[in-house]
Amino acid sequence: MDIAENKLNNAERVTFLEENKRHIQISLELALTLGDFQNEINNNCSPERIFKETENRIGSLMGFEARAFYFVDLNDSDLLLSVC
Repeated sequence: MDIAENKLNNAERVTFLEENKRHIQISLELALTLGDFQNEINNNCSPERIFKETENRIGSLMGFEARAFYFVDLNDSDLLLSVC
């Protein structure tokens, strides 16, 4: 393996590790804020606010193009789809 190829491999490894570390850091930061989020919910936070905050948190952890939530209708237990 020549020097140029070795430098390229090292650069690719550094990029990979930096990207993975970023996701870990974001996950840890969100975990640290779960207590605050739980307090908001306990203090009669509106369902819309809970839904929006949950959507934001999931969106920052998973970079999917589309996300969806299922809600359970308390009257008849039907699943209701909500696309984000």
